[in-house]
Amino acid sequence: MVWALAIVLCSTSAQAQKAEADHLGALLNTAVTDSPAVRARQAEVGAARSEVQTARWQFWPTPSISVQKPDQAQVAGTDRTVQIISLKQPLWTGGRLEAGVALAGARQQVAEAMQQEMRRDIALEVIQAYGDASTAKARMQVQETSLAVHDKLFEQIRRRAREGLNVQSDRALAESRRAGVLAELEGARAALNTSREKLRTLAGREVAEKLLLPEALLPSETEVEDDTRLALQSDPSLQRLRAEALELKAQVDSSAAAFWPELSASVLQRHGDVSGRSSQVILGFESKWGGGLANVTALQAAQQRQQAKNDDTDFRTRRISEQIRADHRNWRAALTRAQAFGGALSASKTVYESWDRQFMAGKKSWQDVMNAAREMAQTEIQLAEARGAVSVYEWRLAVLSRGVDWVIQPRSTSQ
Repeated sequence: MVWALAIVLCSTSAQAQKAEADHLGALLNTAVTDSPAVRARQAEVGAARSEVQTARWQFWPTPSISVQKPDQAQVAGTDRTVQIISLKQPLWTGGRLEAGVALAGARQQVAEAMQQEMRRDIALEVIQAYGDASTAKARMQVQETSLAVHDKLFEQIRRRAREGLNVQSDRALAESRRAGVLAELEGARAALNTSREKLRTLAGREVAEKLLLPEALLPSETEVEDDTRLALQSDPSLQRLRAEALELKAQVDSSAAAFWPELSASVLQRHGDVSGRSSQVILGFESKWGGGLANVTALQAAQQRQQAKNDDTDFRTRRISEQIRADHRNWRAALTRAQAFGGALSASKTVYESWDRQFMAGKKSWQDVMNAAREMAQTEIQLAEARGAVSVYEWRLAVLSRGVDWVIQPRSTSQ
């Protein structure tokens, strides 16, 4: 029977399945490595590292050169060019320079976390698109097989109609069911093309026609508490919020340092003018209080932003726990559905074959046979969707709890 052949084809050899098992992993690796969005975040990381070096250079002396040409018509004897060379070394800034280094370091951490966020978001999109594509591919194969079954049934009822054994309504039912299968087939083909186009956009290359379900990543006994704990440790959004909190703390320290005068030493050498050449060593204090109580309000604003960022971090922690628990429940439910639909498919195949024989013997109606054929196709589609959901939720959980790099790392063929 056609359906028996379809089931055999769907459960092809384990070696062929394994050859394509890492296809999703390869797409993920390409997408999170070569994406222009990821490269843009990488450039921002490089810029942030340069800013850290810039902040560290502020501890060094600041050179300056000034060249002036006095107007001899205004001041007699000052027709010579005046050159001033100086070095200014900060001695004590109340913590402003240290806060600047901490601020630049925190911004580097923010940039790195944003890059990891981008990689994670792209990976989740690839996983969802691949799951949709593989499910659509399976649906299309089911509908193609179902179309072959309905073609056979249509020819069967036409022969019986020519022999005067069936009424015209049975043929009309066969035609309408066949047309429905064609419509479902076109819908599955359109969904497959849409998902493959999205994958091509994410990965930057064409995606092969073979879209087998990827290999399992997580053991079935994985506990939700373990996944939640790992997610809280590796979530890049949480890392970004913590880095932003450090950035705001550095801003608070910098605002607090503004209340103190800065101590610096300068070495100045002057050439020209009537004095000829002279050298000076200057020790000075400089305050940067701003207008009115600007430093006080700036400190208050920085402290309030820091508290808001801490609250955002707490909320993100709750959202991570919620997301992991939801995906874990959906993964378990999909596993249960896949097992149930696997048993239901075997039963529906047996029913279809039995009712087809009983129809020929006059013990079942034509509508019973057509309903059994449709139920068998629907069950196989539900099984394909459940299996696709298992893969999507499992790979999502792996990305969210263990990170993108863990997911795309090479694995031995024995795994």
